[in-house]
Amino acid sequence: MLSAVRAEEEPAQAQPQSDIHTVLIAEDDAVSRRLLEQAVHSWGYTTISVTDGASALAKLSAVNGPRLAILDWEMPGLSGPQVCRILRARTASPYIYLVLLTARTAREHLVTGLASGADDYVLKPFDPMELQLRVRTGQRIVELQHELLAARQELERRANHDALTGAANRGAVLSKVESEAARAARQGSHYCLILFDLDFFKRINDTHGHRAGDIVLKEAVRRAQIELRPYDVLGRYGGEEFMVLLPGCELRAGQVVAERLRTCLAESPFVVDSHKLTVTASFGIVCSAQPHTSLEMLVDAADSALYRAKANGRNRIELAKAQSSSPPVSLRGSAGTSSQGGPRRLSFAMPDPELPVSEHASSATGGPPTMNPVFDRNVLAQVQDLIDDGSNFLEDLFNKYLSNAATALEQLKSPLPADQRRRVANTLRGASLSIGAAGVADACRRIERGLRAQPDADTTAWVELLEGQIERVRERYPLEIVRMASRSSHRVQQQR
Repeated sequence: MLSAVRAEEEPAQAQPQSDIHTVLIAEDDAVSRRLLEQAVHSWGYTTISVTDGASALAKLSAVNGPRLAILDWEMPGLSGPQVCRILRARTASPYIYLVLLTARTAREHLVTGLASGADDYVLKPFDPMELQLRVRTGQRIVELQHELLAARQELERRANHDALTGAANRGAVLSKVESEAARAARQGSHYCLILFDLDFFKRINDTHGHRAGDIVLKEAVRRAQIELRPYDVLGRYGGEEFMVLLPGCELRAGQVVAERLRTCLAESPFVVDSHKLTVTASFGIVCSAQPHTSLEMLVDAADSALYRAKANGRNRIELAKAQSSSPPVSLRGSAGTSSQGGPRRLSFAMPDPELPVSEHASSATGGPPTMNPVFDRNVLAQVQDLIDDGSNFLEDLFNKYLSNAATALEQLKSPLPADQRRRVANTLRGASLSIGAAGVADACRRIERGLRAQPDADTTAWVELLEGQIERVRERYPLEIVRMASRSSHRVQQQR
């Protein structure tokens, strides 16, 4: 069972460490590449060398890939400016500092190179001192952005997480519930809410002190997170009360999850300063499939079920009772607390059909989740201009990508150490994000997180999901190229 909280839904989730002291060198000429490697090493950097544009794009797209790059203008497959253009089309941070290296001296080439998104432009044969100064400039920019991102992530973490337990705070978990409600309304799916409260928690504070109570709260969150899927959301609702959001989950599956949570808390004592404390919790469950007219009514139903569990003897689970025959209403808005400290009223509206659909919806019973769409059309739209310019590099990029994906798949099936397989999945995920292969990227993300949580886990099911997604890309990508080319041709005719 994976213990991580869904990263893409947690804005405060720590991002992988950016590699700001490694320089990527993309140069197909062996002599020039060797000269560049020697020069960069002498400046105190490590290097990664590739010989074609597609490989450079994959390395730079990796989540923890190099943030400094020297790109030759002319390379097999993708040229240096094309690599720059694709990277700049992405809005994801952190920033990558790109230096184009070329023998082209005409002013129009300089303009073209910088317009493609390159940060600097160095002529061949390069002057080592000049190139060193330009790389140092890039390092200063990348380091500054790295510090700013770290500060922003820490602020986001503090704003959205409970300081004691690390779980989402009340405002954050209610905001996730609202987002899930809107997504479920668009897709016609359901979700479950679980409210649980630690039994007789005041006795622990009164008998053993508040420090012991804090330890119990943190341990309760740790145990609960182990039993949840990566994209379930656990939040501290207040005091010793917690809320769990289970996306894509029916009521029966929610009962299974609640029972796992109840068991994980009660089955073994909490050890606090050599004292063994028995800790149990009472649970209330509601499913969005039950009739309700507002999110507040849904939460109130779970709250009422929780208090019935308390009244019926504690350490048990109660299901919410239907309170209305009105049809469910979707919502969009903010959630949190008012300036007076009480719950803030939630705003409701019909969902916007143009909003992006969440990438996950699955069963809580342990079955494979529904994967992302094959392609992220937003990413494909960002590289549309390359078709408009008459470039035919997409076919070459597609073939290179599938070749690399097949190699990665074989490595993930092999008995390599967990760390190596995670790196393979990370590199393939970066390449997939660059071409908009959302399903493959999602499958790679699952493998990374699974191996991080359990290095000795059986990854067969995850790798099978990945293989299926790669096959979907193999079938669909040629059709996407035709579709993009057709749109470009239509646009040109309209302009005429």
